[in-house]
Amino acid sequence: MPALSGLQNQMSMNPTQRESFDRNEAHARKIAKMVHLVHVSSTNEISFVELLIEPPHAIPTSDHVTYCSDATRRAEDLLELARSAYFYAGRACPAFGDLALAFGPSAEVGRTVSVSSIDTGGLVHSNRYIKCEVTGADEDAARVEFGKACNIKEPDWRGEFARFLAGYFEPLADYWKGRPAYEDPEKVFTLGNTWRAWTFEVRFAEPQPIVDRVAWTAKKAQLDLLRRKQAAQPVAVPGNPISVLDQFLNQPSLNPVGSDAFCAELESWIMAQIGV
Repeated sequence: MPALSGLQNQMSMNPTQRESFDRNEAHARKIAKMVHLVHVSSTNEISFVELLIEPPHAIPTSDHVTYCSDATRRAEDLLELARSAYFYAGRACPAFGDLALAFGPSAEVGRTVSVSSIDTGGLVHSNRYIKCEVTGADEDAARVEFGKACNIKEPDWRGEFARFLAGYFEPLADYWKGRPAYEDPEKVFTLGNTWRAWTFEVRFAEPQPIVDRVAWTAKKAQLDLLRRKQAAQPVAVPGNPISVLDQFLNQPSLNPVGSDAFCAELESWIMAQIGV
C-alpha cells in the first residue's frame, strides 16, 4: 500500500500526523498548484547542445535510444508505462546531467501526463536503488506491483501531491530540505533512502520543447559550451527568425557563471517562487 493509499489509515492511527495534515493542507495545495517540473539533461551520448540545435529542439521521450537508458525502458516495460520524457516535481538530481530546466504548470497543456509518487526506475532497478518492505515470495514481482500501485490514478495529480505534502512533511519545506516526518507502510521513508524515493515523478508521452523552460541552471562547462556554440553560429540574416540556441540563451541562467551546485540553485529558485 503506497504512502498516498495508506494516508487515511496512517492518520487515523496517529493524531499528531492528522493535526499536521490539517495545519498544512491549505498551504500544501498552494504549493502543489504552482510547483515546477524539472528535467536534468542527460549525460549520455547525445548532448544537450545537440538537442537544442537539432529539430525538434525538445527533451525526447525514452524512445530516444541514446538519450535515455535501457534501464529506463526496462522499468517502463515492467510497470506498463508509456515511453516518456521524465521530470520531477520541484526537485533536480545532479546525477542525471549538467544542466537543469524548470517548466511551469502550463507545460502540461497538450501533453499526455502520467505521474508516480516514487522514482520508478530506482524502485525496479536491478541494483535496488530504493529500499522498501514489500510482501510476496518473489521480491521482483512484489516491487513491480508496488510500483504500479504508486501510479497516480486521479486526473488531478497536483491535488494528490498536496495531500502527500500535507500528510508526510512537517514542515512542508522538508520535501526539499529534509525527509518525511512520518512512516509509510512500505518503510520507503525510513530505510535510509535518498530523496528520490519520495519525489513525484511526472512523465510526458510527448517530447517537451526546450524553449518553454521558465528557468534554468548549469555547470560552468556546459554554460561555456553553449556560449561557444552561440558565437560560432553563422551571421544572422536580417529579418530571419533567431536560432533556437539564441532563443534559449536570451533567458540567462539563474547563475550567469555556472556552478557545480546548479541543481540546488534551481531548487532554491523554485522554493522562492512557490512560497515554501
